[in-house]
Amino acid sequence: MPREPSTRAIGQRVEARVADYLRHQGLRILERNVERVGAEIDLIALDTRFAEPEYVFVEVRARSRVDRGTALETVDRGKQRQVVRAATAWLLEQGLWEEAAVRFDVVGVVMHGDRLRVSWLADAYEA
Repeated sequence: MPREPSTRAIGQRVEARVADYLRHQGLRILERNVERVGAEIDLIALDTRFAEPEYVFVEVRARSRVDRGTALETVDRGKQRQVVRAATAWLLEQGLWEEAAVRFDVVGVVMHGDRLRVSWLADAYEA
């Protein structure tokens, strides 16, 4: 009998598909699953679609059911602080702290078997 994929394996597959989705929207994916100062950033991208390029820190949230809230609703203030802290560390490491335009996006995914419904909230919260 085949084993069900782990939550982590499902999450990695969803993140890969979200990365592809964002690429098709015009973002360049720089890194995935970046860990800094005890927090993880799912995706780091560069958005060059506008006059001033922005570094985009993306939190990906997936749900198979929406009766307990949407994926977007699960990114609470505590999670936002963790991502901002990790993003700050990453920007400092890259020498971008003083000069980079930054935004924080959330991508919510509802899974229906192999099909995904993606909701992308750009500039979801402030640092």
